[in-house]
Amino acid sequence: MDQQLPDRIRLQPLTRKKAFIQGTLDPRRLQRIPGFKEVVAVRDIRLELKVETRESGLFLLNGRIEARMELVCQRCLQGYSWSVNEPVRLHAGAVPGQVEGFESIELEDDMLNIEQLVEDELILRIPQRPAHPRVEDCDPAMLQRTQEYAGEISEKRENPFAVLKREKP
Repeated sequence: MDQQLPDRIRLQPLTRKKAFIQGTLDPRRLQRIPGFKEVVAVRDIRLELKVETRESGLFLLNGRIEARMELVCQRCLQGYSWSVNEPVRLHAGAVPGQVEGFESIELEDDMLNIEQLVEDELILRIPQRPAHPRVEDCDPAMLQRTQEYAGEISEKRENPFAVLKREKP
């Protein structure tokens, strides 16, 4: 069984050993994701990071984030499972500008906020418009209802440019 990740980690002592941060995070510790209406649940959160120091005060974090999310399909409004298994490449510390190939992350009092990092990474991986990977995977009855509803709404609305068409000489 994997070890639970701490809330925060001081990076400086870890770099002397070229340490690894790895473990799981209880989804109940997430604070912002429950506010996303597309996300029903998050499970099996796992983070692995290798911490290195390159220059004075520069920390490079290379690793991977994994999780399973239950999302609401925006086509049929039914739930589906979305797997996250993505690389994480971050840099932190006092560095002017960006480090090529790495996203910047801020430290709080020289500590890395693990919960915030995990939640940020998961939020970035929520699809812009969650939907089953294939339309065939959608619930056919719900898909038909949502399409009918969308059609009813568009039929009731007049095209806003129709006024311009009528006023044409």
